[in-house]
Amino acid sequence: MPWKFRQFSKAFSIISVPILNYFCPLTRAFDDRTMLVAHRLMPGQRIAIHNDHLTGGETHRLTIQLNRGLRDEDGGFFMLFNSSDPKDIHRIIRPVTGSGIGFEIGRNSNHAVSRLHGGERYTLVYSFFAQAYARWNSGSG
Repeated sequence: MPWKFRQFSKAFSIISVPILNYFCPLTRAFDDRTMLVAHRLMPGQRIAIHNDHLTGGETHRLTIQLNRGLRDEDGGFFMLFNSSDPKDIHRIIRPVTGSGIGFEIGRNSNHAVSRLHGGERYTLVYSFFAQAYARWNSGSG
């Protein structure tokens, strides 16, 4: 099996809400829904600044990098912002293979991925839903 698919399968099988809830009491705030998306960026591509906030949508995100051999000059950095202004950068994070970034989604969770200049950038994006949103959406809260 090619490296990319082995890594994808391995990462997918170890991350699930029931497992997270069992090992970490803080995650018991999540319902059983989990979404997984795989991103692939090629040279010249980027992801512009955004916040992913939708009322009733996912509330937390975990990204896992599956890159191999990306150098700083290749770009593809994960960027966090203090506001929706692209010049208001809070932190820049290298896309190191095997690393993960977790964050809460909200109106102020502005983030982006810088333009990729070389190589390919692979990311697994897990989305989780807080219990409060599940109750609110179902009308039982």
